[in-house]
Amino acid sequence: MNILRSGLATLLFGTILFGPLPAQAQSYLLPGTPEKGLWLEVSHPEVEAFEVTVPSTAWYASGRYPVAQRLWGVAEIPFAYGKVDGPAIPELEGGAVLGNPYIGMEYSASDRVRVEAGARLPLTTADEFSFGDVVGFLADPLRGEAFMQDVVPLSSAVTFSHSLDSGVKLQARTGVTSMIWRGDDELGETMTALDYGILAHYPRGLARFGGGLTGRWDVSAEEDGFSENSLHQVGLNGDYQFGRFRPGLNLRVPLDKEYRDLVSASVGVYLQVSLP
Repeated sequence: MNILRSGLATLLFGTILFGPLPAQAQSYLLPGTPEKGLWLEVSHPEVEAFEVTVPSTAWYASGRYPVAQRLWGVAEIPFAYGKVDGPAIPELEGGAVLGNPYIGMEYSASDRVRVEAGARLPLTTADEFSFGDVVGFLADPLRGEAFMQDVVPLSSAVTFSHSLDSGVKLQARTGVTSMIWRGDDELGETMTALDYGILAHYPRGLARFGGGLTGRWDVSAEEDGFSENSLHQVGLNGDYQFGRFRPGLNLRVPLDKEYRDLVSASVGVYLQVSLP
């Protein structure tokens, strides 16, 4: 690995705690997706350490389809492109990277409780010279495993939902992810993380508005405490329905100083499509 990219990797994986990461098939800070449909998310990180071009984005193409009563199959294909703005830097010339696809199942235990489990297949095209995976990692750190090499993330989670008389829908999510190291060297190890979050959505006619907080705690870390081994984000979103289509905007802001010093925010757009 070249020196500059090695330094970035150290910053990302060490200082900011990018170890085990939740393997869900959409950002938890986005509103609910169709029970039967497709959705596309695009996110651009505002990086403080260096300026990336506007086209530098992470893409997630996902879908959900019912396979039995109260049971759905879910899949996602991540893709990222990264390039630094300004004078060309050989180590950061940029390029496109295909990430690790996600395959999972969701089960509705009741109207208020949904259980999910899934894994990412280690098929990324990222290598020590690519930069698209770095942009993808920065764009959504709670799905950074979508672009990580030499790991197999296995995850399970449960989501609790409650609707208020005002129409506001509240959701709380908790889950566990194990990151299984499959590299050849002895530097890696299997790690475990606790994922959690709370979200609120308010429908207003054909529009929806929402926001929430999500975080992750590396419970397998043997040193330091919760504050040093956890990462949190807040997010806002809004969308509008046009028939089967629902385009929207979202904003995510990191709360932890170490990560906020590197990325001030991630801005994005998404499109959900309901299938008949």
